[in-house]
Order: sequence, then structure tokens, then C-alpha cells
Amino acid sequence: MTFKIICKIKNLRHDKDLTQEDLAEKLGISRQSLINLEQGKWLPSLDLALNIANFFDQTVEEVFTDLENLEKLINEARRPSLHSGQPGEPVRSLLEQAGMEDNMPRGLMPWRPFGLSRFFDEDVDDELMTDIPLIRSSMNVPAVNVFEKGNNVIIEMQLPGIKEEDVKIEVADDHVAIMGERKQEKEDKEKNYYRKEVSYGSFTRVIPLPVKVNSDNAEAIFDNGMLSVSLPKAEQVKRKEVKIKVKKH
Repeated sequence: MTFKIICKIKNLRHDKDLTQEDLAEKLGISRQSLINLEQGKWLPSLDLALNIANFFDQTVEEVFTDLENLEKLINEARRPSLHSGQPGEPVRSLLEQAGMEDNMPRGLMPWRPFGLSRFFDEDVDDELMTDIPLIRSSMNVPAVNVFEKGNNVIIEMQLPGIKEEDVKIEVADDHVAIMGERKQEKEDKEKNYYRKEVSYGSFTRVIPLPVKVNSDNAEAIFDNGMLSVSLPKAEQVKRKEVKIKVKKH
């Protein structure tokens, strides 16, 4: 089993004639982190993977190929042998083929870039997801709450640092697409960052709905960085209360 996981980043960087320092600065990570990425010693978070793919105008799958085999590898790597507590020889061999050292942190979880369990309930119909671009982002993906309140489905999304005019919402019967952009007013080239975690850029997040809604009567409120979208349920899915008279037998 062979892998081409991290080396693609190095090739793409060379295609753009970028140094490691240049790319690390553009991605907002340290040069050492980029070196670890290119050498296969570290797997990126979802946000960083999306940033990398967006920067090179590629899909995540194009940048990080053979993800299925990689996930199997990580699952195996996290199972220590009974005797040594370390990965067995077959796993170490696979790690070497993937360009990864066997000192990979044991707490590393399988990396599923588009694992639905991270963002949606497990019982959401998979067919609903087939043709919907779940996430496209050049910044950190905002967190959401989805819940039911009376006859409405409510979606709450935290959007700190984003202006009301930079948010766009599209509502369909079975999903909501929320797009936004956090703009950087002016970049200070003289700043020597020790840590750079605030991200700028755009995002698109498609949120499947648990029930059909009446999209024509949807409402949205944006207050202090919190977006709240209220979606009335479609008539056919509203709960009907029927009172039954109990008789003595």
C-alpha cells in the first residue's frame, strides 16, 4: 500500500514558486508546521485543509489523495501491540511508506474531512447530501446550532467580525446555505506574529434541515455577531394535537 498524501503540497508550492516561509505566512501557520505537513508527520485540521485547497484552487481530495487508505492507516496506528504498547511491524512499515514517523501522537484521531458526524446528526438521509457542497471555506467554518421551537426550525450561527451586509442566506425546502466573508481592513506588514489564529476570507456552509420548511416565510436576525434564522415548518409536517376523551370501562 503506497500513499501520496502530503507531497502534493510541496509540488503545488513549487508550481507557484513559493518558499516554505511564503506559503506558511499565507496559510497563517509556522514554517515548522508546513515542514511537518510536507514530510507527512502531521495531518491538518479540516479548517487548514480547506484553506490549503482553496489557496491552490484545488479540491481537498486533489490535495490530499488516498484519504481512505490514510484513514485505515491511522486507525491501525492507534492500536498498540499487546507486548510493546507501540504499533506493530506492519503498521510501522505502512507509516514509513506514507512518509510518516512511528512517533505520531497516539491521540491523533482519524481525519475525516467531510465526515458528516462532525456537523450533522447521524440520522440525516445520505441522499440529501449527494449533490450539496457542504462546506467551502477560506476561513474557519462557523459553528451552528439547529433546533426546533414551536412550529419553526431555528438555525443559529456565530459570525464574529462579519458585517451584516457580508452575509448571504439561501433557503430551500430541505436545506439552508449560508455564505459570508470576514474582510481584513488593512494588513500590517510590520507585525511579527507569534501566533496567528484569526482567519479572514469567505465561507459557504450548507445545512440540511430535519424537516421540510416554508422557505417563503423564512426570517433572519443578525445581532452582535449572532445570526438567527427562523424557518416555519411546512404545513404537512406540523404536529397536530388530537384530544381524546377517556371513558371509563
